[in-house]
Amino acid sequence: MTTFREVRDATASSRGRFGHPVVVGVDGGDASLRAVKVAARLLGDSGDLILICATRGRRKEASTALHDALKDESYLLSGQARVDECLRTAAELARWHGARTVSTRSEVGDPTAVLHRAAQRIGAGAVVLGGGGARPGWTARRLAGRLDDDRTLIVTDGSVHLRRRSGLTEHSRGIGWNLRWPTPAPGPA
Repeated sequence: MTTFREVRDATASSRGRFGHPVVVGVDGGDASLRAVKVAARLLGDSGDLILICATRGRRKEASTALHDALKDESYLLSGQARVDECLRTAAELARWHGARTVSTRSEVGDPTAVLHRAAQRIGAGAVVLGGGGARPGWTARRLAGRLDDDRTLIVTDGSVHLRRRSGLTEHSRGIGWNLRWPTPAPGPA
């Protein structure tokens, strides 16, 4: 059973302090906005909150009569405008919940690869993802296998927080890592 306080304390002790940035995967859905709230509460005003939106790819959109009518504001019809709006909303929510330093990024690529690269490049102490079910989704499971052991992965739906735990197991070819997920426990929303 993992409560919010246990996750916060474990994250602080795993990196020594909260001075390390926290990376949050944002996709505009309700689950990712709940993850932003949890990350802002987890971090408080002690470090940087990095909001990252990974997109699969950007294709050239054909110009339409609506683009011509909007002229300078035609960028609002593009996919990038939707990504920017998603990140702006998440950043405002994070500041509302007490995060002092919030930065946003959008990168093209597989969400797992983008979040993994960002966590390594930034030196993140934790990566927070939103989830809608009782078990982590495919992005969280794939990211758990890629992240270093000194980075905490938190998957939350806003009330239940799952934290990755690593355990050493023996395989026939040597030593490997077995990633286990704890049983979810309700915590404060």
